[in-house]
This record gives sequence, C-alpha cells and structure tokens, in this order.
Amino acid sequence: MEIKPFVKPDWVPKPNGNAKNIDVRVILQDRRILIAQLKFRQQAAFDAHSSAWDCHVICLQGSGYVKVGDETAEIRAGETVFWPKHVEHQLWTEDSTMVTEMIEHVHQMAAPAQT
Repeated sequence: MEIKPFVKPDWVPKPNGNAKNIDVRVILQDRRILIAQLKFRQQAAFDAHSSAWDCHVICLQGSGYVKVGDETAEIRAGETVFWPKHVEHQLWTEDSTMVTEMIEHVHQMAAPAQT
C-alpha cells in the first residue's frame, strides 16, 4: 500500500477555448483516470463535444443543464449523469451556478497504432 499526499489545487479558468465562465481544478490525473471539479458561474457553458472515454458527472452544488446525445435535462445537486464515450455531450448554466465533479476514464483512449 502506498499513501501519497496531494495539494488541493486552486480554481483556475478552464484552459481550452470552448468554455465560457467555467473554472476548473484537477484533483487527480494519471494514465487511468482524471478527476476534476468544474465551477460554473451564471451563463456558463462549454461547447458540445464527444470524448474517447466514458465520464461520470456528479453535481455537487447548484443546478444547470446537461445534454447527452439528443437528450437534454436539468441536473441538480445530488444527481449524477453518465456520458458514454463517442457520444456528444454538454453542460451549462443559465441563471444559476453549479459545481460538478468529473470522473473521466481516460484509460479507454485507443492506444496509438504501432508502426
């Protein structure tokens, strides 16, 4: 057994250009999994996109909206939604704020082709 300390990261603006009014802090990242928290201000969103891995989204505080494929619904604190890999998904807020925990199963990414 190995117990490792970690530094609780500060909130920083979500770095990619497809996000508006969202801060992020990465809790754990390795070759198998990525755990991050996203803090959505009012009128926050990231563009719809798909990923090469499954993701569990857990709403910790507040509420907002989620889209998975062709379905759209409100998500509230205490609720979770699953994003299957290769399916377009999106999160956003309108007049509310929201904090989510994202558990991304990055180990599912396809290995690069051997040449």
